[in-house]
Amino acid sequence: MLKSYQRMGCFPALEDAPEQVVEFVRRAVELPEGALPVYRAERTAKHHRGLVRKRVGLAYDQADARRIAEQPIHKEAAAKSRPADLINIALEKVVEVGLELPGFFTLGKMALEIRTEVNASICLGIHDSMSPLRRLELLRLLEEHDADGTALFNRLK
Repeated sequence: MLKSYQRMGCFPALEDAPEQVVEFVRRAVELPEGALPVYRAERTAKHHRGLVRKRVGLAYDQADARRIAEQPIHKEAAAKSRPADLINIALEKVVEVGLELPGFFTLGKMALEIRTEVNASICLGIHDSMSPLRRLELLRLLEEHDADGTALFNRLK
């Protein structure tokens, strides 16, 4: 678990442990070729994860890690639209405070939800700042077509 964590920055499922790590540990403890990384008891795996966290100086608090990750995503979502950029910013902040990283799926979902919320807020702000006449003019760009069937919006682009 220590080697996997050092290489990946997270605890993978044992079947997902990098083959390089598995081979390194096999050679280091002189296990036979083909020996698989397994735990007989989940309690032992949990204990080992705790030891690894202590060794690398991490705390395990997923709720706090998600809260910390959420703040920079909110801040940057107005300027950055790619979820990968938002996730990277969040990862930096969580690592900075010494917490174990939330799962990638969790961060991806969070980035998408926050980005959607921020984008909706931006659109609503633009909508609210426009007069009713301007709103109708914009809608007309989508509804009216040239003789060849092309929307006026396409001509504008």
